[in-house]
Amino acid sequence: MIKKIIFFLVVLLSFSMALAAEIDPIISEEVLFNIQTSKEIYYDLIEKDTELIKEHMLDFIGQEEYKLLFLEKDRDGLYESSLGLYEDNKDQHLITHFYYEDLNDSVFLRVHNKDKFGDTLERSTFWLSKESNSWGDGLELGETAFALRVVHPYEYNNELIGYIEFGKEIEEYLLELMWI
Repeated sequence: MIKKIIFFLVVLLSFSMALAAEIDPIISEEVLFNIQTSKEIYYDLIEKDTELIKEHMLDFIGQEEYKLLFLEKDRDGLYESSLGLYEDNKDQHLITHFYYEDLNDSVFLRVHNKDKFGDTLERSTFWLSKESNSWGDGLELGETAFALRVVHPYEYNNELIGYIEFGKEIEEYLLELMWI
């Protein structure tokens, strides 16, 4: 009886392998097409979210009350006043990161992780913003997550006082791709 079962399994396996070899080119073309389509959708999502994050950052950058707290180095006050804005952005736009960054290249405040601060910034998005005195954006691994990060100089009375960074964790994109 066992020999018959083994023989049946060998025949079934051989048949499956032969069938797979026949349809392999079709599957390969479809798989490659799906991979290419997913890649295009992924990069389109990144591009659209980068623009969305920039819009929200520009709205935020125009609000003076946060700048005064940042200049006073009032971390607790800045956290308390920024928390509602962060939570709204997180709930409505899935923005998961919100940083205030010093001129000495370190994190002054992570609104999304209040107790982690003071670390030196080594991310290329930060350095791109600093060197260009404009936007720095891209997908990057930081201290807390792999995320789409957007950094911009933070000014008060036309004087540079630091940098602002918003980000969206990459997991959000993977979840969006699963539903497409």
